[in-house]
Amino acid sequence: VFTVAAGACGAAVAAAFAPELDGWLVVARRAEIDFLRIAHAPLSARAQLADDPAAVLARAAATGASGFRTDAAALDASGREVGRLVLHWELRRPR
Repeated sequence: VFTVAAGACGAAVAAAFAPELDGWLVVARRAEIDFLRIAHAPLSARAQLADDPAAVLARAAATGASGFRTDAAALDASGREVGRLVLHWELRRPR
């Protein structure tokens, strides 16, 4: 459940920032997961940024780093939610 949801979070980050990532690092900082029910494969997940990508980039440009988060739901084959993941990230300049 965690891996499927985290993968969806990574895809959401890549989709939001890919054109702007030259010269930046994206680092996963912390994760919070809630397991809602027993999960049976196959699983899927959907995720989205909780923060506006343009605002994240503007904060990072101004300060050198910016925190943001993604929210994901892991789903079983029937589409029922089996887990929720909040993944906290940081966009920062390389050291």
